[in-house]
Amino acid sequence: MRRLSDKQLAWLRAELEQRRAELRHAVISLREEAKDALANLDRSDVFDEEPSGDPDVERTFQVADAAAERLVEVEAALERLDNGTYGTCEVCGELIAIERLEALPETRMCLECRREAERTGIGVP
Repeated sequence: MRRLSDKQLAWLRAELEQRRAELRHAVISLREEAKDALANLDRSDVFDEEPSGDPDVERTFQVADAAAERLVEVEAALERLDNGTYGTCEVCGELIAIERLEALPETRMCLECRREAERTGIGVP
């Protein structure tokens, strides 16, 4: 497998930067939406020993947290681009296929290592 060309790296950087901007916006918007919904909940639930919680609010916080986690991965990928380690599997050290990077530019693992991690449950967030 070949190293990534300058053109491929530039495209992947642009893709990651776009995703970072979108995720930042999504995290802020979703958290604000959830906070607003929490502020509008019936205050009598706040003091219950076992608050029922609003499933829509909980789901919004979960989506915001997932977006925040993905944002961390995107920022880490941009860091790897800056330090010259981008495109190398963090598990086996082999180059990650360009097709995988195009589909999931923030990936840290080649497909084989990712499948093994999912199979064993080791190293899978």
